[in-house]
Amino acid sequence: MRTDRTYRPLALAAALAATLLGTAPAAAQETDLGFRGWGLRAGAASDPDQAIVGVHWDLGELLEDLRLQPSVDLGFGDDVATFSLLVPVHYRFEIASDVTPYAGGGLLLAVLDRDDPPRGRGRDDEEDFDIAPVAVGGLEIPIGRGRDLLLELHLGGGDAFDAKFVAGWSF
Repeated sequence: MRTDRTYRPLALAAALAATLLGTAPAAAQETDLGFRGWGLRAGAASDPDQAIVGVHWDLGELLEDLRLQPSVDLGFGDDVATFSLLVPVHYRFEIASDVTPYAGGGLLLAVLDRDDPPRGRGRDDEEDFDIAPVAVGGLEIPIGRGRDLLLELHLGGGDAFDAKFVAGWSF
């Protein structure tokens, strides 16, 4: 979808993020929701092939073992810059190990800024807004003092990516 209003998708993504983060403390009275920590993340995506950097937040549990952990990522490469907000829920499997596997899914909101080769005069840029489902699987590995290493695989993502591998560090 082509848009001539370049800030509308970014404003929509920011408004959704603010709404989610703003309602978490109010919902914490009925569930175990609330800010638990944050972390940095980096990785790679395919189609488009991109390097990924971002931030995630642990906003607690909707239900027992069902965690809300949204993230914001920037992707660069393959003549596309991507800004995305992923709002997933992760089901954490309790196993007899320090390593905790999890799986889940969520909704991705993405703004893609494509730099197409120029045709004639000037640049031929295109900005798209995409909403897509994403499947998530990963491992959470404790590394000491309340810190965890996250290894995640994301599948889906519409036009933003087909697959994405991300490693993160939670504080």
